[in-house]
Amino acid sequence: MMSTTRDLRTRRTVARIPGSLVCLKAGISRSRLSDIEREYVTGTPEELSRIEASLKSLIQAKRRIDALAAEVGWPGEPARTPTGGMAQADQQQQGGGQQALQHPEAQQ
Repeated sequence: MMSTTRDLRTRRTVARIPGSLVCLKAGISRSRLSDIEREYVTGTPEELSRIEASLKSLIQAKRRIDALAAEVGWPGEPARTPTGGMAQADQQQQGGGQQALQHPEAQQ
């Protein structure tokens, strides 16, 4: 099933995939992708198919990289919502702000 162009942009930004990387893989210019995502122009069915396939491939690759990074203890990035804010689980995990930064002896 083909996604809407706004859905493609949302999926790309939530996954933190740069548009330039999608363009490189899909074989389109960055300005063309931007125009398609903002619905200023209608992409051809071939362009939309290439963008969709590229995005799907890049998201899968990023998930594998993130999983490997977590496996070896590499610090990850907080998940982002479509509007750019931190996901609620990340906010709760980072909650307490100052308390989380206190020295263990100070909490006794």
